[in-house]
Amino acid sequence: MSLWPMAGLMKKRQIVLTHTHKYIPTKTAASLLNIAPKTLYNSHSRGASWVPPRYKIGRRVVYKLEEVLACIRPA
Repeated sequence: MSLWPMAGLMKKRQIVLTHTHKYIPTKTAASLLNIAPKTLYNSHSRGASWVPPRYKIGRRVVYKLEEVLACIRPA
């Protein structure tokens, strides 16, 4: 038995994201950057500074469209 009675409820709780950002999957982000999805993954693993930050929503890895576009056209 858990020491905290709400522990079972916390596992079932879902977080609802309210946002105005457009999220795109890895394959689309790689296509916009003109690289393979595997290259994008490897660059994140190596800690490259030029790749846009990635976000996990559930099991999916996604990118914000505006951050990917900023990598294409640096301001």
